[in-house]
Amino acid sequence: MFIFTKIADLYSNDLVTMLQINALTLLFAIILYEFWIGRKNPLSKQVLDRMKKSKNKTKRFNYNDILDEWRSRLVKVEKKAELRLARANLDFSPKEYVTFYIFGVLAGVIIGFVFFPFAGVFKSVFFFLGDNIFKTLVARIASGAAFALIGTFTPHVWTYHLINKRKKALEEQLLEFLMSLADGVKSSPTVQEALSIVAKEIQEPLSSELTKTVQELQYAKPFEQALEALAERIGVKEYTLAINAMQIQDRTGGELEKLLRNMAKVFQERQELMAEVKKIVRGPKTTSYILLAAPFVFAILFSTFSKGFFSALFTSTVGWGCVIGAIVLYVIAFFLIIKINKYIDKVV
Repeated sequence: MFIFTKIADLYSNDLVTMLQINALTLLFAIILYEFWIGRKNPLSKQVLDRMKKSKNKTKRFNYNDILDEWRSRLVKVEKKAELRLARANLDFSPKEYVTFYIFGVLAGVIIGFVFFPFAGVFKSVFFFLGDNIFKTLVARIASGAAFALIGTFTPHVWTYHLINKRKKALEEQLLEFLMSLADGVKSSPTVQEALSIVAKEIQEPLSSELTKTVQELQYAKPFEQALEALAERIGVKEYTLAINAMQIQDRTGGELEKLLRNMAKVFQERQELMAEVKKIVRGPKTTSYILLAAPFVFAILFSTFSKGFFSALFTSTVGWGCVIGAIVLYVIAFFLIIKINKYIDKVV
């Protein structure tokens, strides 16, 4: 608070000097960036890249190239959506999935604009408009936009929850799958027949995935491609490792049964170790998410029970300095916490 007060005083007392300092800081940052780029790329490479860019700019503007680029991007997005829906075990097409995003946006707009929850928070942001109908209208539009943004994330969060739930169930079936497949390989002449036996005996959700793989093999799909599709649909790295080992063993030959049993033993030890690690990191992860949500919870509570509680922040230079500083620090903390938690999830 003291630092932000000093910064606000400096800007109010000597604005020109502070702007000059900001300009010099920006110039210094640009020089550092150019120096870093220069170290990564030799000067000749930079010159060639710029020459290529200038040549591309001189090319004739072609609408077909733009359309082709957009089509290729849409195809990639559609494939990602199909894979996401398959991992979430949802029987929707990508187009149907998009409708959930549209409904989420519409629901957010209706909730934010019509019902106008947390009106005090949104109105206090636009204090400079005065107390009139225009201020209420702008606040309602901002509320609708904020809730529409939340609505767009709702389908993504829903599918993410389903994918994680299914992933945990598949991880729990890993050892059973490897041991059952080892028994099937021992009693069956081919791996395809062993997979068919395991698909009938094992429970969901792995049963349906193995059934799809068996059907693909029956339709004369190559063995390696069918296993790659299985690993992609499941999306669990332990299964990917097991399937890669099966593919290598199929190419080189050898005792697949022994390999599967050894892998089951290794994965069992790994799961026990990961369970201990998860217990250790669960507390700090929960605390980090609580810290991210705490500012919004307190802002909603204070603005609900005490109208105009935050008005002082938006009616003075010092207040605006505090708000901007808090937003910057929160954004930095948000990205750091999310990145750390993602790394922990990836490792664990």
